[in-house]
Amino acid sequence: MIEAFHKKIDVLLQQIVDDSRWDLDSETLFVVTGMTFYGYCLGQKIVFMLEQEDVNKAVVERLVALGAGQKYTEGLVEAAEQAFFKNEETLYNQLINIGHNYFMMDDLTELVDNIYLNTKAILKQR
Repeated sequence: MIEAFHKKIDVLLQQIVDDSRWDLDSETLFVVTGMTFYGYCLGQKIVFMLEQEDVNKAVVERLVALGAGQKYTEGLVEAAEQAFFKNEETLYNQLINIGHNYFMMDDLTELVDNIYLNTKAILKQR
C-alpha cells in the first residue's frame, strides 16, 4: 500500500514542480505547496489506510528532495499537522483543506493552478 501511496502523491508533486511557475526560491510558494500537498496526502492516507507517521515522513522526504532544508521542512510538516488536527481557521488550515478536498480527483490541474493562484494572492497582500 505504501508504494501505491508514494506513486499517487508523486504524480501531484511532479505536476507542481513541472509547471513553469515553479520557483524553489519563493518561500511563499514553497509553504503554499507544502501545506496544500500535505492536505492532499492526508486524504490519500484514508484511501491507503496509512499511519500519520507514514504521511509525515513521505511529505518531508519529497519536499527535502526538492532542495529544501531538512529541519525547515520538518517544522513545516509539524505546523501542518498541528493546524489540521486543531481545526482552527488559519491560512495553513485553509491551504491544507484545499489539498484534502482534491484527494479523490484524477485530474489535478485545478489543484496545481490553485497553488499558484493562492501564492500570488498571498504575495499581493504583503
